[in-house]
Amino acid sequence: MISLQQRISRFSLNCCNISRFSRLFSTSSLGQAHKIQKTNPIQTNEQQIQVQPSHQPIKLNGTLLSKHIMESIKKDTDNFKSRSGITPHLVVIYVGDNPQIESYIKMKRIGCEKVGFKFTLDKFTEDINEDQLLKQIAYHSEDPNVNGIIVQLPLPSHIDSHKLIQSIDPKKDVDGLTSVNLGQIFLNKKPLFVPCTPLGIMEIMKAYNIKLQGKHVVVLGRSNLVGRTIATMISQKDMNNPSVLGGATVTLLHKYSKNINLHLRTADVVISATGVAGLVKKENLKNGVILIDVGISQQKDEKTGAIKLVGDIHSDAHSKSLAYTPVPGGVGPLTVTMLLRNVLKSSILQYKISSANIDKKLKSTLN
Repeated sequence: MISLQQRISRFSLNCCNISRFSRLFSTSSLGQAHKIQKTNPIQTNEQQIQVQPSHQPIKLNGTLLSKHIMESIKKDTDNFKSRSGITPHLVVIYVGDNPQIESYIKMKRIGCEKVGFKFTLDKFTEDINEDQLLKQIAYHSEDPNVNGIIVQLPLPSHIDSHKLIQSIDPKKDVDGLTSVNLGQIFLNKKPLFVPCTPLGIMEIMKAYNIKLQGKHVVVLGRSNLVGRTIATMISQKDMNNPSVLGGATVTLLHKYSKNINLHLRTADVVISATGVAGLVKKENLKNGVILIDVGISQQKDEKTGAIKLVGDIHSDAHSKSLAYTPVPGGVGPLTVTMLLRNVLKSSILQYKISSANIDKKLKSTLN
């Protein structure tokens, strides 16, 4: 009979190496569309991404990339479950009654169902106190059957969101927002988990081989959830591949920043995460810019009267870009996908720790 340690060594599943898209193009000099090099397009069951002619902006298809990664997560989850007997389990702590937030939670639940995870929603009314929530988080942090915990933001004003997030076991912090995980990022070290939206942005950059070294990147928004984190990550040097993610010159803008348009006009890449519809306009951008739009807002269509989803970057600006993420269908689909990847990674980590501890106890008993 093989030992638990041998079983662990035989079980090798690296979430960080989940298969990616082939490189679609190479931008050795951002802003010069004629330097895009065409490669073989990606084949999928439903469609094929074609690299467009150099004079047309390239749509960075987050929906298709998400679908591709989800298929890999599903396969890896099936493999993990068959070998370990464990079903990855995500718990969402939610306070309030907001239809828009609940639609986001629904997307997470559907994502879990697609890849074979267990999903639990702990929903509370706004009159709950902070201590009750802390006890609930502690309960899930100690539960070996729970692999990932999320505190759904925003929270009511009488509850300290920072205090709640910091109470999550860092090994189950699949949103990557505890000081342990964020601290590793700011120290240029490898965290257990990276916040999901910055991770999704990174996946787009990797999939389309967008190189940031030496480029001027303007980031709009300074939240830990997106802006501050992605600004830190792309400014640092990635020892594995510095030309893809690290080495950018970053300007981080926020609501108190002055001369925003002046900064935008010199940007090679714009990453906007403010939630202000149409904030970034065509006339304030240079030709050949790459546009990464994280913001999402509801807006009434002037012609039809229908409510539509729009981003921070006005759609007219796309024509001036080298490449852009659409809203919807850009960064958004990847945020949930990266969350699922983090949950699977957490499940594997906890399984290995648990198995190693059991093996140590068995050895000590035999001795």
